[in-house]
Amino acid sequence: MTKPIALIVDDDRDLMDLVALTFRVSRPEWEVVTECDPVRSLERFAASGAQAVISDLRMPHLDGLSLIEQMKRLDDEASYMLVTGDADLSSALAGINDLGIDRYLLKPMPAEEYVQAVEQAMETRAGRSRLEASTCVFQMLELLGFGGVELDAAGRVVAISSLAQRIIADSDCLYQCPNGTLRPYGRREASRFSALYAQPSHGPDRQMGRSLLLSGTGREEPLAIYAFPMPGTGAAERRTLLVLVDPSRRTRLSIGQIAEMWSLSLAEARLVREVVKGQDIRDAALECGVSIDTARSYMKSVHRKMGVSRQGELVGRVLGLSL
Repeated sequence: MTKPIALIVDDDRDLMDLVALTFRVSRPEWEVVTECDPVRSLERFAASGAQAVISDLRMPHLDGLSLIEQMKRLDDEASYMLVTGDADLSSALAGINDLGIDRYLLKPMPAEEYVQAVEQAMETRAGRSRLEASTCVFQMLELLGFGGVELDAAGRVVAISSLAQRIIADSDCLYQCPNGTLRPYGRREASRFSALYAQPSHGPDRQMGRSLLLSGTGREEPLAIYAFPMPGTGAAERRTLLVLVDPSRRTRLSIGQIAEMWSLSLAEARLVREVVKGQDIRDAALECGVSIDTARSYMKSVHRKMGVSRQGELVGRVLGLSL
């Protein structure tokens, strides 16, 4: 995860010393820059790459609104907050409307409130980044005809694609509980399903991806579920991406496209598509009209050409996921 970096600007030197000390004690893992000279803070902002900025409004030589306006020209993605008194509240509100300042903070501001403000800004940024990442992945999956669900470490749904919603609503394999967790209907599958999102956040298993087939009473073919760690999430905020492959909603993957993308033979590409749809090697061989030994030989060639060593990696590569 990227180390949080914050820049605090105020011409009150005693306050800045206290704020710096408070951050060092309560958030030693963060990098916090305090600056009393608003003009020099522009240089420090450019050099530090701060993701959150808190600036006082009234300062000599350069007021907080003008300072943030110049900072936003350098980085429009950072979170900007303005500290103001009651008398200057109208100016702060104008800054929120005109400059896109995220929030204003009222004086007097105890040092602890600076920590809380930066913490909230970082959480908002992290949530926005996760949402953008999920949206991008979901759009890609839906183009391939697959559903996407993002789960937290407790199995609760954090984000879900529209196709995944339809797959779950139409299936007799999965359902979402009132508390937001996703569960299979069958009790026997419960522990295997929970293992999908309870995978380790470190070590070789994190890179493999996991899979599960769920067979409902009215299904001709099982629902295939693949699990992959979401990029950019650590142990403390682990997220898992579930890819739902419903054979009844025929995948749009073309055998020719698979073959061309990884220089596979058509026979190899046909086998890969069956594996991605959730078939094990025996059923995939039967579907492709080849013997199991031939299918295994094909898969060895596929692994070599695609640069993977496990089925989870193969599926992730076809789905366009970075494992």
